[in-house]
Amino acid sequence: YFATDGFGGGIPYQRTGELANAWSYAEPGENSVTLSNSSNSASFVIADDQQRGHAADGWRHVLSVIETNLTGAYRAAQIAVDNWINKNG
Repeated sequence: YFATDGFGGGIPYQRTGELANAWSYAEPGENSVTLSNSSNSASFVIADDQQRGHAADGWRHVLSVIETNLTGAYRAAQIAVDNWINKNG
């Protein structure tokens, strides 16, 4: 099916960056952010409908990526608060 170009670009496939470039970020409220990916393939590559082949190829589920990035964000926020306290007492 893939070799016949029935889905995607066929074989061999060359990465286009479309999935990575389809992310958007918004701040709809004072204490919230919205992350979304408008790529048609996102659900099958990184989200709830992730195909086994994509997981086997090393694509991480989006929740794992968010969790990892939140850990770093919390660490950076704590450092910034600590620096501000040290500077301002």
